[in-house]
Amino acid sequence: MSELVRDAYHLHVKYVYEFENGESKSFEVEEDLLSDKIKHYSENRYEWAELAFNQCEQCPLATEKHKYCPAAVSIVDIIEYFSRHVSYEKAKVRVIFEEKEVTAEKPLQDLLFPLVGLRMATSQCPQLAKFKPLARFHEPFATPFYTVFRGTSYYLLRRYFENQRDGTSDWSLDGLKDFYEDIGVINEKMAERLVEAKVMDATPNSIAILSMFSASMTFFYDEYLRVFKKLFDAEPSTGKKGHDEPETEL
Repeated sequence: MSELVRDAYHLHVKYVYEFENGESKSFEVEEDLLSDKIKHYSENRYEWAELAFNQCEQCPLATEKHKYCPAAVSIVDIIEYFSRHVSYEKAKVRVIFEEKEVTAEKPLQDLLFPLVGLRMATSQCPQLAKFKPLARFHEPFATPFYTVFRGTSYYLLRRYFENQRDGTSDWSLDGLKDFYEDIGVINEKMAERLVEAKVMDATPNSIAILSMFSASMTFFYDEYLRVFKKLFDAEPSTGKKGHDEPETEL
């Protein structure tokens, strides 16, 4: 495997935020995606990050065994820094991968949600951990259209491996909508945590954008599928018998 893909299960992405006043701040996401160890990004502990504080209804973790929400502790250092920033503040970010670099200049809430989403997806939240394969192929600032295609591809590949393992996978896409509805609940609960903790609006708003992406997977999914179908239907004819399309001479 090392000869085929270098660091196949290691994720390392760096976000460098640059502000108009010359200030800059960097955040890293470096994870062994096969590890089940909860990673704290700050030495500080907060009540809003405790599992019992606005715990998600579908969360399988027990507060008797888990004091902190894995998704919450994964973004504590982000909250600490951006708690004094407002959502509409303009900034620039450089997203640095080993093989490429992506830059963007937007309002802060739009620059934060990819980092927040990546951190939460690589946490040990039992629901969000399902996103680890997508996190390995992180794509910041993707449109909902791109995200739906990527998410559907991920879901079907996940079903393929499940079918290889136990032969019981359902190949319909109904479960994908349910999955993203659960993710939407997690994002809403996280935003509520931060609002009740009186965190400035930049980070809660960025999580609201994540919820919007989840909503795209559920509310507009059938419409996106119709668009994708036309792309696949547009594949050229093979010229075999049974096709009614006339041949064109060049």
